[in-house]
Amino acid sequence: MANAVIKDRGWIRISRNIHDLGNQSVKVGLLSGGPSQGGTPIVHYAYWNEFGTENIPSRPFLRRTIDEQAKTLASRNGKFAQLVRELISARLNTNQCLDWIGLYFQNEIRKTIRTSASWAAPNSAYTIQLKGSSTPLIDHAMLIGAVNYQKTRF
Repeated sequence: MANAVIKDRGWIRISRNIHDLGNQSVKVGLLSGGPSQGGTPIVHYAYWNEFGTENIPSRPFLRRTIDEQAKTLASRNGKFAQLVRELISARLNTNQCLDWIGLYFQNEIRKTIRTSASWAAPNSAYTIQLKGSSTPLIDHAMLIGAVNYQKTRF
């Protein structure tokens, strides 16, 4: 009887990475336990600005970022396709991929907040007087600093 020779050529590592990726996720945004301003959690300010209130117009920095990134990320030659190729070729592992995704979206959300003067509803005269600035979403840069990411395993 002949002995079979198995040449892996990387499939075991690829399948392990893909399986491992399926057991993890990354959350990006304002995560629980973030900073407070004047006793009010910064996540409340983020929510009020994202969706608006009776007195605050909606300034959807999270939804805007996702909408702007959707086509770029999903395209055949987009950033996620490149990331999958890096994972398959073993230039990145699953942990590095999730870090890349988290940092990418963290930076894009922060960029959206920084450019709010060009797209968001302007601050009211009262708000400008209170904070001394006309730039929406930016007071002491606490919102920008609170945007973070977290990897989870399930």
